[in-house]
Amino acid sequence: MKARKLGAALTGIALAGILAGCGGTVVDSQPAAGSPDVGDTAHIFKDLPLAGEALVPYNKDKSVQLRQQFELLASEANSAQVQGEGCQDVLPGSFALANLHWPSLAATSTTGKSSAQVFLAPSDKDVATLLGTIRKQAATCRNATVTFGSHVTKVSVKPFAGSACPAGFTQTVTRSGKTQSLDVCFTGKRNALLAVAVADRAQHGMDETLAAYAEDFFVQLGRIYLK
Repeated sequence: MKARKLGAALTGIALAGILAGCGGTVVDSQPAAGSPDVGDTAHIFKDLPLAGEALVPYNKDKSVQLRQQFELLASEANSAQVQGEGCQDVLPGSFALANLHWPSLAATSTTGKSSAQVFLAPSDKDVATLLGTIRKQAATCRNATVTFGSHVTKVSVKPFAGSACPAGFTQTVTRSGKTQSLDVCFTGKRNALLAVAVADRAQHGMDETLAAYAEDFFVQLGRIYLK
């Protein structure tokens, strides 16, 4: 499991953080003035099914536990061997993205195949910069092999073409003869960043489905801004 997550992190999104619901080990950045309390976004996730699945927000205790797991994963990433053009710097970089220090709330379906996470940044500019970073990482590292201990994980990343997602891609992870695909969409509005992911759908047009979910989410989020 750890090796698979390490391989997934090569995309620059730290999949362990998105699907596990942790925003990083240290939340030390305050969101922009007028931002809602990130906890108030829970009802939005409850109201908006993703790809036909209801989402359940993580509670505080589980988020803390998962942050600790993420911290351990980040430290172990240093001992992983990475092969693949342009990929050597992406793995450590994925554990140092700015949003890992922003207040966040995540939700996932009971099957674990549909997940979403919202982050509140210090400024609109921070969101735009991060989207550019994720886009670059996904384009830089298309195919990688990650060796962690005795485990070997192969990862391929295919950015969405002409997508409504500012930073979106399909990721395929293969380990021990088993393959999992993941469609991921990152988008932002004001100082909010939303990450949406759906696993093993292999469905044409998933980028549009994820982008439509994000649009609906931001409509509801806009209603709870303080100004």
